[in-house]
Amino acid sequence: MSVLRTSVSGARGRPAFTLVELLVVIAIIGTLVALLLPAVQQAREAARRTQCQNKLKQLGVALHAYHESHRFFPPGTITDGSGSPSNVICNIHKDSDAATRARAPWAVMILPYLDDQALYDRFNFDGRFLAYADCGGTQAVENYDVQFQRNSSFECPSDPLIHVGRARSTYFGVMGGGNDRRCTTTSTRRHWTSGIFWNNSKVGLSQITDGSANVFMIGESKYQPMGVGNPALGCDGSWAGSVYARASNHGQAATLAGAEIPINSVTDDVATNNLFVQQSRLFGSHHPGGCHFTMADGSVHFVTEGIDLTLYQTLAVRDDSAPLETNF
Repeated sequence: MSVLRTSVSGARGRPAFTLVELLVVIAIIGTLVALLLPAVQQAREAARRTQCQNKLKQLGVALHAYHESHRFFPPGTITDGSGSPSNVICNIHKDSDAATRARAPWAVMILPYLDDQALYDRFNFDGRFLAYADCGGTQAVENYDVQFQRNSSFECPSDPLIHVGRARSTYFGVMGGGNDRRCTTTSTRRHWTSGIFWNNSKVGLSQITDGSANVFMIGESKYQPMGVGNPALGCDGSWAGSVYARASNHGQAATLAGAEIPINSVTDDVATNNLFVQQSRLFGSHHPGGCHFTMADGSVHFVTEGIDLTLYQTLAVRDDSAPLETNF
């Protein structure tokens, strides 16, 4: 009997959590979760950044394979027809059927070297290529259906807009850099010929006299126009976009840009900013602190947004004798 009384008495005397102790435990758990979530997000971004770097590396390999076959890198864009050199670069063509002359961009030309011959074969290279969909012009062109299908080879996994069903590109060919652009008539008609890609370009490694390790070839861009969030603009870009050849904006290239202003220095909010005006003048990404570039030798480097502006601009130029050596 005494044993039974002791057992019951011991059970009734067992201490329990007080309300204060319970709140302290909850607070500790909440703090640990708050510390863990950023670490998880950083780990995910690190994985996405590595994936992005690998994609840019594969694009560099494909571009070099194209160069090996043709002895030059693919044209930034192709246009068909006659015209003076200045018109071909700045205005594409000023004749009445200018809009029909836009042909394939560099991204389409390297598809066989990305092990995607089947997709390459679906394009009609004698037909027109649009620069943007739903951008104030007819969509009844030969390559529309193929152009505006997503292609993951040209999508950075950190870009939230790749998930909205558009054929977006986050990798742009580098036209050149600095303030020596060829065309200044309008804010969208920016062209350089000091880099590796522009309309009807044919740049070979022998023309990259600054050294292929010191010249940008492809850069990340978060600035391709998207109709999402900006119905008034209504332009959807594409990884296979060519040249916007219509009205006063002849010459706007959909997947080319120059290094004119600092990396990430313009907001990419499609609801408030007209990216159609901005996309040709800078590079940027959704990776914190900068963006990736594929150099002309095929290597990939992350360039911080705090890089000296003059150095950044000269890295986009193939033959200005500067910089002689670059450490990223």
